[in-house]
Amino acid sequence: MIGFGIKSGQSVRPPFEEDWPLEILNDVTFAEAGARTTILLKSSPLNATPEEERVFRSGFASMEEGYGGTFDQLAAYLAEA
Repeated sequence: MIGFGIKSGQSVRPPFEEDWPLEILNDVTFAEAGARTTILLKSSPLNATPEEERVFRSGFASMEEGYGGTFDQLAAYLAEA
């Protein structure tokens, strides 16, 4: 178990935003199109308060940047493989 006084399996909020939703559903779809694969990622908060939903929506630009950077790293790795 990692510190912070958290029991195993307990949900906790991230340190960057106290009103971030505790639960987020991520739906990832992979679709082949010739020699390319398209990845569609949809995320939505579950059981969120209106304030948590607002905070989640306000984080879209940051999430796009984070996921975009991750997918860029994946593309670079696959180009070398």
